[in-house]
Amino acid sequence: MRTIGLFGGTIWRSAKLYYEIINEEWERRYGQESSPQIVLFTGDVRDFHAGYHNNEDFLLQSSSKLEQFGADFIALCTNTMHEHYDLISDKLNIQVLHIVDALGESLNRYGVNKAGILGTTKTMYGDFYTGRLRDKYGIHVLAPSQADGKFLNDAIYSDLDHGRGFTPQVEMAVTRCINSLHEQQVDSMILASSEFFRHKDKLGIDVKTFDTFELHVRAIVDRAKGEEE
Repeated sequence: MRTIGLFGGTIWRSAKLYYEIINEEWERRYGQESSPQIVLFTGDVRDFHAGYHNNEDFLLQSSSKLEQFGADFIALCTNTMHEHYDLISDKLNIQVLHIVDALGESLNRYGVNKAGILGTTKTMYGDFYTGRLRDKYGIHVLAPSQADGKFLNDAIYSDLDHGRGFTPQVEMAVTRCINSLHEQQVDSMILASSEFFRHKDKLGIDVKTFDTFELHVRAIVDRAKGEEE
């Protein structure tokens, strides 16, 4: 068994959700008599946001602590933090399990060629995310309009991140984004924020969805148990 290193996200609820669902997935597969080995690191969110934009040393120092504490590999507990994947991965001696790889492999298995995406603005419009899907997995990703994307981004950080769920206004914005992407004939919808995990049943999406958080969790458990393909 490999020890999982979890680098907490931009809000403590994201790290909590990863820890909780990894354990639930492990128990579902292997029973109550077994549990995964997990090292979890989170820092002061104020320091994180300062470092996120200005100080790469903060990210490196934080992620390297997981390696020092015995993690065999690391998972970053948000989609958006993968903007700094190359920086972190290049400096560590252990693997960083990229969330887009879990997503891309699943999209390829289902034969998806064109997908819509919902998440933060950095995730939806950043080449670090959609570019990796395009270049490594051949997936064409379409994002909502900038105006709708900004509204969704603000909702994720102001409401969903703080456990308040979907307001009627957010539900309407998500529906508008989905309808717009449907018109562009996407094959499926990528839910690229862990905050969607608890709320996706309310969205009424009538195409196949790919929840990046859920796929990442499965890949983490596979890696920890040595069952990855």
